[in-house]
Amino acid sequence: MLKLPPSHWANLLIERGVRVGDDARLRIRKMALTLASLILIPAACIWALALVLLERPIAAAVPFCFALAIGWSLRRFLGDGQVRGHESALLSLVLVAPFLTQWLLGGFDNGGMVMLWAIFAPVTALILRSGEKAWGWLAAYGVLISVSVLLDPWLASRAEPLSALVQRFFLLLNLVCASTGIFLLVSYMVRVERRANEQLQEEQRSLEAARNGLADEKLRVDALNRMLNTVIDTIPVRVYWKDAALRFLGGNQQMAADAGRASAAELIGETDGALIWPAASRVVLDRDHGVLETGEPQLRVEASVALPGGGEEWVRSSQVPLRDAAGQVFGLFGMYEDITREKQVEEALRASTEAAERASQAKSIFLANMSHEIRTPMNAILGFAHLLRHHGKDPAQLERLDHIIAAAKLLMRIIDDILDLSKIEAGQMVVEQTPLKLDGVLDHVRSITLQRMRDKGLEYREWIDPELSGLTLVGDPLRLGQILINFIGNAIKFTDQGHVELRATLSRLGEDCVRLRFEVEDSGIGIPHSAQQRIFDAFEQAEAATTRNYGGSGLGLAISKRLAGLMGGSIGVTSAPGRGSTFWFEAELGRTDAPTEDESPDEGAGVREGARLLLVEDNLVNQVVAAEHLRIAGLHVDIAGHGREALDLLDRADYDAVLMDLQMPVMDGLAACREIRRRGLRIPVLAMTANAFEDDRQACIAAGMDDFIAKPVEPEQMFATLARWIPADRATTAG
Repeated sequence: MLKLPPSHWANLLIERGVRVGDDARLRIRKMALTLASLILIPAACIWALALVLLERPIAAAVPFCFALAIGWSLRRFLGDGQVRGHESALLSLVLVAPFLTQWLLGGFDNGGMVMLWAIFAPVTALILRSGEKAWGWLAAYGVLISVSVLLDPWLASRAEPLSALVQRFFLLLNLVCASTGIFLLVSYMVRVERRANEQLQEEQRSLEAARNGLADEKLRVDALNRMLNTVIDTIPVRVYWKDAALRFLGGNQQMAADAGRASAAELIGETDGALIWPAASRVVLDRDHGVLETGEPQLRVEASVALPGGGEEWVRSSQVPLRDAAGQVFGLFGMYEDITREKQVEEALRASTEAAERASQAKSIFLANMSHEIRTPMNAILGFAHLLRHHGKDPAQLERLDHIIAAAKLLMRIIDDILDLSKIEAGQMVVEQTPLKLDGVLDHVRSITLQRMRDKGLEYREWIDPELSGLTLVGDPLRLGQILINFIGNAIKFTDQGHVELRATLSRLGEDCVRLRFEVEDSGIGIPHSAQQRIFDAFEQAEAATTRNYGGSGLGLAISKRLAGLMGGSIGVTSAPGRGSTFWFEAELGRTDAPTEDESPDEGAGVREGARLLLVEDNLVNQVVAAEHLRIAGLHVDIAGHGREALDLLDRADYDAVLMDLQMPVMDGLAACREIRRRGLRIPVLAMTANAFEDDRQACIAAGMDDFIAKPVEPEQMFATLARWIPADRATTAG
């Protein structure tokens, strides 16, 4: 846009005469036309006033009418912005009016200099119009001068001559005013023209800079396009874009190859029907139609496609609509990829996972069966050993029986460790969350380990943080004690003299949880630094000679490490050869105000003599062992070989409790218990089985059993359990 010089006239022109959309040339014409009008109107008024003062009213009418006509035309021009009508009126009036005034004054003698004002016509035409048109106005000016010369004698004879002073005044006034007006008009237009040229040069420079910037941007866009095309052509998927008629607007090289074209450019304008497609294209084409119809994207849709030659392939496709600025769908962008190999890998992985699960299940079944098959004869071995010890009198024989019992228990501990490790590795180990007292856990640990320390002549030390006194914790007392028993058992095993010390510390006390740290220190043989991490791995010990000298399976610490992790803690050791060891672990336990459940019988409670029991057991050896133990305790025992026989005995007699095996012919223990409960019998049913897994325990509870005794049966455990379920006031005397 042309920026005008800062003047009143230019401002008036911009505000009133200029219209939006006028080009620079038209703006200059309007400005010159307005400026010429504003110069001539006051000049004409001055002339009219001067002629009135000289008592030449007829002559004064011409400039007065001229001023009115120009003013009216200017007002109309400023209102509608139409330049041609005002321009013609101005040029015509400014050319004719001075000559009319001269003629009315009496020719050249009285008003010759008035003709100078007529020069405004060709000058203004030169500014407003082209040079050829300006020459026409100059020619008209010459014609009027010639007419004035011809008319001058006649005009002079009819007019009263003006005095010489007035003529000189008129001469001076015309020269000064006319030349000043022309100078103002020309000088202002020169300034406008200069400013227009400067602005044009500035615009040219800006245009050149924009052109250079556009060229740079084009280079950048071309580089980006090349990069994008390279990316699109090298990605391992088929990419394409189509218009609303599903004609291809472009694609990548992978797409072109699938379509039977040498390059992506050959796709443009084609439709799917004109291309050579694999069977997968039918699926993709259906997706394309769906996107155009609904305007909704379809992302990562997988489909199986039958191939013409047999077999199938899998395709994953995605399509999104392309929208214009108004939001209307004008096409789509799509991609698809062959995921047949991916599906094959997924299928292989699924099959491998299923095989691993089957193997894990088979392993679990094998371990469960192995546990059952070992526990069943072990129950007989330990049972008869306990019976022989009960009846034995010879100290040497009693010592041998103690060795048999200890060896059998060690074997059972190894089996339990293997089962625990298997459950941990399978993710089946669950840490219980029950209220507990730390004193109770430590009492249990001491009851198992103290006698072994006394047998080796070791000093036992214990320090318990006073802040732990009275706290009711939430955790798994069995697993907590298991780690401590492992630690203390190892300390006893590898310490020939000195001491074993247990320390329990409160590491952190929160509102609803605590963190405990347990340490077991010994004065034993110690562990080399290189072996201190390895000993926490399964089946690992510090040295190969350790197994020969001290025994052990190398599972205890591995299980302890995993149990500590399940309890939100960690485990470690500080040791040096010949300086003893300190094993430690930390565990996160909850806090509660709920009382702990004391599941152990009263210390003074014993087996209720005279109680009548039904023993349901299919193994003859275990029948003999269990019945003998029960009868020694003063209990009456009837024996059933399977569940159906047990139900018949329950129909004929009353019993205080039932000891029920699980795996039996004819009817197993679970089915028998369910039938007992279906009949409404509330008699205590206690599982006594070699199925010692937690799942087995839960299955027994679900079937309606009241308690669980795992084989091999410890007589004390069996009697303690019976004491809980056979109150003295319910004992029935056998008839």
